[in-house]
Amino acid sequence: MKVVPEYDYEVMNGEILAMMIQEDGHLKGTQGLEIATNSFSLSDCEKLCAAIIAKLGVRCKPKASLILKNGTQSYVIVFEKRELKKLFKVIRP
Repeated sequence: MKVVPEYDYEVMNGEILAMMIQEDGHLKGTQGLEIATNSFSLSDCEKLCAAIIAKLGVRCKPKASLILKNGTQSYVIVFEKRELKKLFKVIRP
């Protein structure tokens, strides 16, 4: 499991979110966008979502994804379609 350092929640901004999307994000057809945070715990995904909502005003939520080889549940961060316009404004250079 990867762990997000506490300070990352405090420094969340559009540039950091854009890098997360560039590295691990993908559109989910007409449903929205997901960031593959499969190596993070549910708690870390919830904290990242709380930081994104509080600092950037874009709603997201963790969602259960794959079961890893070691039997651990993995999670992705989901931005629903209705949030994409806001999201793209936040991450635009």
